[in-house]
Amino acid sequence: MNHKIKIIIICFFVAAFYSCKDDETVTLNVSKEEFVIEKSGLDENGNSIAFEVNSSKGWVLTHPSWLTPSAISGVAGETRITVSAATNTVDREGFITIQNGRVRSVIAVTQLVELIPSTLTVTPAAITVEFDGKTTAGSQPTVKISTNKSWSIPVCLHGSRR
Repeated sequence: MNHKIKIIIICFFVAAFYSCKDDETVTLNVSKEEFVIEKSGLDENGNSIAFEVNSSKGWVLTHPSWLTPSAISGVAGETRITVSAATNTVDREGFITIQNGRVRSVIAVTQLVELIPSTLTVTPAAITVEFDGKTTAGSQPTVKISTNKSWSIPVCLHGSRR
């Protein structure tokens, strides 16, 4: 009977050892963390947005309803996903989530109605102001600022620092 108990104990430890074995390492790499889409639903060059998913096991993708990805699931390996967006009339933001089990990656997506480059013109480019606060010609200094964005000029009073 002692022999049977020893075998049962050995079997118990062997089973416990194999059941405690670490799960395989699960990896998920996504080539983008964020992207901006123009009003048209494409990038600034007129192309669909694309990114790569490299996963050690099967994965699933969730997305906002206004995005259309080329795939919403995949198997282990590398997969290229293209994403387009419906034409839009207001700015919007959302997230694409790729998950393979407990590992998750999130891509922030912004679609702008219109990408307007900032412009700024300051005339004259330089002014020399004398100690009395007037230009060398004796007049008050003036500057013309032309821009398509909001702006401000911080004022530093005499003796204070910013």
